Amino acid sequence: MCVESGIVDYSKNAGDRFEKGDELAVVRTMDGQVVERIHAEMSGWLAGWFEGVAKYPGAALGMVAVPDGKDMPMVVDWASLPEDTLRA
Repeated sequence: MCVESGIVDYSKNAGDRFEKGDELAVVRTMDGQVVERIHAEMSGWLAGWFEGVAKYPGAALGMVAVPDGKDMPMVVDWASLPEDTLRA
């Protein structure tokens, strides 16, 4: 998520693996001045970036995948989902 407005220069491609602390993107002003560097909060894989390069504060940049684990944040525990959640 961006804290600053600007043009985003992505450092990783979809499918790339990254480690906690790796740089994922750089936010620049129109004249190229770096105003923010986006770093990974945990290790995982880049699923993909959202469309567009002009971003505003609070804008989500893309989606990542992280391994399941007891130390990882989860929105909902898998066991609490209804049985038909993953059916096609």
